[in-house]
Amino acid sequence: MASIESKIKTDPELFNTFKANIAMAFKDEFERHNKKHGNKRKTREEVHQIANTAATNFLNLWVK
Repeated sequence: MASIESKIKTDPELFNTFKANIAMAFKDEFERHNKKHGNKRKTREEVHQIANTAATNFLNLWVK
């Protein structure tokens, strides 16, 4: 049985599905952050925090 990594590498449709879901997790978290903290320029640290929260959200949905 092939691993999920090998399936993602060899199946362009699956690759794009994961890519879109990861991107949407970041976009959603970025918008939540803007609503809470205002739509201002983000520091590198804020972007790092947003990205980590988005990654956690994505993984929590994935392994649900």
